[in-house]
Amino acid sequence: REFFEDNHRAYETTAIGPIMRYSSGDITLYQGDFFGLTADLIAPVGAIYDRAALVALKDGLRERYVAHLLEIAGPVPQFLVAFEYDQSAMAGPPFSVPPAYVEAAYGANHDKAELDRVPLSGNLAQTVTGHEVAWALRPV
Repeated sequence: REFFEDNHRAYETTAIGPIMRYSSGDITLYQGDFFGLTADLIAPVGAIYDRAALVALKDGLRERYVAHLLEIAGPVPQFLVAFEYDQSAMAGPPFSVPPAYVEAAYGANHDKAELDRVPLSGNLAQTVTGHEVAWALRPV
């Protein structure tokens, strides 16, 4: 609701089991258990913006997340924003997502390009030294 209200857009709300769908024009947002989403519920997907999902997940769950994302959306363009720091300096979340992980997780389905890398800021920068990294992931 906040997204649409902040952007002064009228929206519709629909409950789909335990998942809430908020839609306005060509923008649809889902709230609920990510692993409860199915391809037929969200298709077609034009692109994915991941600002805080991958960094919130530990190893093991990350692999499940990436596999499910590919299963329900297919290999579509993605804009991924991640953090990179020495994981031994902080238990997380957020968790560090080094370039080697991006390559391993997305390498089979996407070309990867690092778009920008800036020093960490805010509360995270008070705990660890590292970077916020923006990635463009394009289907191959």
